[in-house]
Amino acid sequence: MCLVKEGNITLFCIFCIFCFGTEPSNAKAFTHDLLVQLHNVNQVPGMPLAVVKNQKLIWSDQVGYADLKALKAVNENTKFRLASVSKFVTTAMIARLVDQNNSI
Repeated sequence: MCLVKEGNITLFCIFCIFCFGTEPSNAKAFTHDLLVQLHNVNQVPGMPLAVVKNQKLIWSDQVGYADLKALKAVNENTKFRLASVSKFVTTAMIARLVDQNNSI
């Protein structure tokens, strides 16, 4: 069963699962499966995902290849361009402020 319909929406959902503390009991396996599906749908060579809480890395995962020709797998030291991730972070932070009844 494929849970991914649109890659960016799924990435946002993964982000929210960890931000808002609503993760299922098997969050790591669930999120890894979504990351694999997101990787396949977007047909990119490789993808990382990191979860940071209180400025500490609490979990990371990666799928695919950093170098397709050499078949070098993505690892925790592979560097990626940031792209438009700041939009997701800003949206999540605004949602947190609204949830906490703080003014924006």
